[in-house]
Amino acid sequence: MPTSRNFSMKKRKAATLSPPVVTSKRSKTEEDATKPKKLEPKDYRKRLIPRTTKILDVKTEEKISVKEENISEIPAPLAVHAGENGIDNGVSSYEQLRLKNLQDNADFFAKLGITEMKTDIKQSLKPSKTTQLKSKPVKKEKTKAPPETRRASLRIAKMDPDGAPLPEDFFKQPFEPVEEHPRKPSGTLEMAEYLGFNSSDSEHDDLLSKMKGCFKCKIEKSTEDKTSFDSYVKNLSKLKINMERVAKVVPNRVFSLDIHPTNSKLITAAGDKWGFLGIWDVTAGREFQTDGVVVYAPHSRPINCLKFSLHKPNQLYSCSYDGTVRCCDLQKGVFEEGLRTMIYSTPDEVLLKSFDFMTADTLLVAQQDGCIALVDTRTSRRTAENLYQLHQKSLRSVSVHPVQDSIFCTSSTDTTVCIWDLRKLKEKGKSQSLDELSHDKSINSAYFSPVTGKYILSTSLDDRIRIFNSENLSNCKKEHSIVHDNHTGRWLTGFRANWHPTREDLFTVGSMSRPRQIDVYGVNGRKVLAMKDEEYLGSVCSLTVLGRNQDVMVGANSSGKLHVFK
Repeated sequence: MPTSRNFSMKKRKAATLSPPVVTSKRSKTEEDATKPKKLEPKDYRKRLIPRTTKILDVKTEEKISVKEENISEIPAPLAVHAGENGIDNGVSSYEQLRLKNLQDNADFFAKLGITEMKTDIKQSLKPSKTTQLKSKPVKKEKTKAPPETRRASLRIAKMDPDGAPLPEDFFKQPFEPVEEHPRKPSGTLEMAEYLGFNSSDSEHDDLLSKMKGCFKCKIEKSTEDKTSFDSYVKNLSKLKINMERVAKVVPNRVFSLDIHPTNSKLITAAGDKWGFLGIWDVTAGREFQTDGVVVYAPHSRPINCLKFSLHKPNQLYSCSYDGTVRCCDLQKGVFEEGLRTMIYSTPDEVLLKSFDFMTADTLLVAQQDGCIALVDTRTSRRTAENLYQLHQKSLRSVSVHPVQDSIFCTSSTDTTVCIWDLRKLKEKGKSQSLDELSHDKSINSAYFSPVTGKYILSTSLDDRIRIFNSENLSNCKKEHSIVHDNHTGRWLTGFRANWHPTREDLFTVGSMSRPRQIDVYGVNGRKVLAMKDEEYLGSVCSLTVLGRNQDVMVGANSSGKLHVFK
């Protein structure tokens, strides 16, 4: 039995859950007015009318879709009619009225012909079949050309170019490569048999007959010109050049140049790139078409050094890249072979770069492999008496001291000029030089002064011409360094500064300056004269030489021409 306490709690909960009912004293009519009316579904039914209505066109018999507005609610006064079967079909009288108006409008438009015009415009805008064919051409299929028949190799078929079969042992024979410029045969060569550059036998005979008077003179090597420096420079400035003193002596680029030491005639000699030797009698005038020039072919490679012998004026020595030193005897009319180098028993030829006379019968020959060969022309072995390895790289020049025959200097591509004593050289092992003169780049040439050997003149690719004092051979000192453009390029022969043959205070060198000229320098390093003529000297004279017993200067360019200032 619940206690009074539990009963009171339940009573409190009930009071909170159900609020007290408040009764109002209103009339029945008021209550009916506030209550919602119960209407039939037909009174408040709502219907959505479709947005589009399809109308039948009378003329075209096509259905036309007409867009309409949404009608959310049907007005109450319009009644909904039922169909024949008593079922509501959803079409009110308002809807029927609207459809009738649409039909009347369509009939009106049909009378005006707007529909027909619309269809005609649509059809006219459609692309025709002809235009479609033009806009989209049919791609033609490419017909492939029939493959060409391959040409059969006659060599593989073992046939000659005429189609005749080759012998069976034809391909077993070894083919030897044909050298483009083969070396001339060994031994003595007749000068008349090796004429070149359109020289004739009559011109050869005429040259030898005119030179007979030059062979009687005897020339001393140490003869010194006593003329003062200023007077000699003044005489040089008076030298002129004309048309008769310019001639093409050799067909190619000149690599070497010299003047015969006689004073009775002016005879020059030049060697070119492909072994041609040209001898020009400048005083001959225009007695025949070649202007006194006779060309021979004693070598097959560049003649890099060419010198008339001071002891035997009838001999002209030449060394070439083909590995031979030859002596041209102008009295006998022959080329004698003085040296043929075959180093280490190999078939490879050693290029010869330069040579100089020690005595009347001995030569020092500079080779490309850095060796110096001592050659005695009196022997018939055609080999070097001694061979000394002095440099690791190629030699460029060799010059013998004019007073001490055992002393000589060499220049090399290893950027050094070395002074040697022949008596202290070793055939095997490394030889010790007396002194070494270093340069910044490769050296073209280095020569002792011709009278006493007091100076050494070097030409280097570092655009410097240097003059060293060689009075003390073991301690040479540089006295002057002349800035000079020595970069002649690939197609011009490199410059080689050259002493006057009988003076130690003057030397000449080619120039890259314009107008073209030949530079004359004093031993003090100053430029004293520029030999030029804009009319007859229009090219770079890479090589220059001064006359020993005549006031004459000759320059040679890279097209085979000699320019004589006299």
